[in-house]
Amino acid sequence: MWHKALFRKDYKQTKFILWAIVLICILALPLNTAVQLEELRIKVEKDELDGDFANDTEKFEVISRSINSSILPDTMAMTNVILSVMIILLAGVMIGAERGNKTNDFTFTLPFSRKQIFLSKWMMGSAVIVASYIVNFILAQCIIYFSEFGQHMIWKLSFFYLIYPLVGLLAIYTFSLFWGTVTGGVIYQIAVSIIFLIFPLGIIMLLSSFLDANTVSYYYWDEWAFLRGLDSVLNHTFLFKYNIALENLLYDFNNRWFDMPIQDMKIYYTHLLIPLGYIATSLFLGVMLYEKGNIEHNGKFILFDKLQPVFQVGMVVCFALLGGMLLREFTPYNLSESEIYFYYAGFIGTGLLFYFISRKLLNMKLQLFSR
Repeated sequence: MWHKALFRKDYKQTKFILWAIVLICILALPLNTAVQLEELRIKVEKDELDGDFANDTEKFEVISRSINSSILPDTMAMTNVILSVMIILLAGVMIGAERGNKTNDFTFTLPFSRKQIFLSKWMMGSAVIVASYIVNFILAQCIIYFSEFGQHMIWKLSFFYLIYPLVGLLAIYTFSLFWGTVTGGVIYQIAVSIIFLIFPLGIIMLLSSFLDANTVSYYYWDEWAFLRGLDSVLNHTFLFKYNIALENLLYDFNNRWFDMPIQDMKIYYTHLLIPLGYIATSLFLGVMLYEKGNIEHNGKFILFDKLQPVFQVGMVVCFALLGGMLLREFTPYNLSESEIYFYYAGFIGTGLLFYFISRKLLNMKLQLFSR
C-alpha cells in the first residue's frame, strides 16, 4: 500500500503544499501559543485582567479560564480554518491536477493498481497532516506546561483539543479526495469540495426562504418542524460537528469548572463517530470510483455520464432557490404582499439561466496545466 515509487512521485508533485501545512502548524500552534502567553503575562504583571478579585483563588480561576477557554480554543480555531483550505488544495493537486496535466496517464502505466495509487495518496497526505498537527500541538502544550502558567492547564481537555480537529481535518481531506474521483479537473474538484462542505448551511437558508415566501408571512424557525429536523441532521456534518462539540464541552466545563468529572465528558466522544463515518465512507467510495474512472473524460465536470443528470438537476434547483431568495430580499417594502411573485420571478429566471449554463458546463472539457 505504501510504495516508495508512488511516494516519491506524489511528494514531488505536492511538496510545496505539504511543507506549507507543516509551516502553518508551527506558526499557528507553538509560536502563536507563545505569543498569547506573553500577552497574558503582561496583563498579569500590569494587573489588567478583567474583573475584581476578592482573593487569589478567583484570580487563579480567571487565569485558568483564559488559558483553557480562550488561548487554546482561539489558537485551534485559526489553525483549523487555515489548514482546511490547504488540505482542500492538497487533495486537488493530488488528483485533480494530475488529470489536468495528464500525469495520471503515466501513473496508470506504473505496475500498481488504481486502489494502491489512491490509498498511497491518502496515506501520504494523512501522515503529513497527523504528524505535523500532533507534534506541534504537543510543543504548544509543553510551552504552557513549562511556563509559570503550567499549573493552570486542565489536561483532561487536551484530548478534545487534539483529537476533534485532527479527525475533522482528516475527514475534510478524505472527502476532498473522494470528489477528485468524481470530477475531471482540479478547479472542479476544489469548487465541488467547498460547495458540499458548506452545503448544510446553504440548504437550510434556501429552504427556509422558500417556505417563508410561500406562506406570505414572517418566518419563524420554530414553525417548521421539517427545518428543525433537517437542521439537526445537517449540523452533524463533520465540518461543523467537532467545533460544535468543543463549544458545548467548553460551555459545560466553564459552568461547572473544576467540578466537572471526566466521566461526564465522555458523552462527547460519540461525536467522533460522525467524522470517522465520513472518512470510512469517502475512502471506500473514493477507491471504488477511482478504479472505474475513465481517462477519456478528464477535463469534464463529471467523469461519470450517469451522474451528470443528478448534478444538473441539483445545480438548477439550488441556483433557482438562490435566485428566488435574493430577488425576494429586494422586494420594495410597499409591495411586500406581492413578494411571492418576486420570489418566483427570481426562481424561474435563475433556474432557466443555470439550466443552459449547466448543460454547457457538463459537456465542456476544461484543459488546464496541459503540456
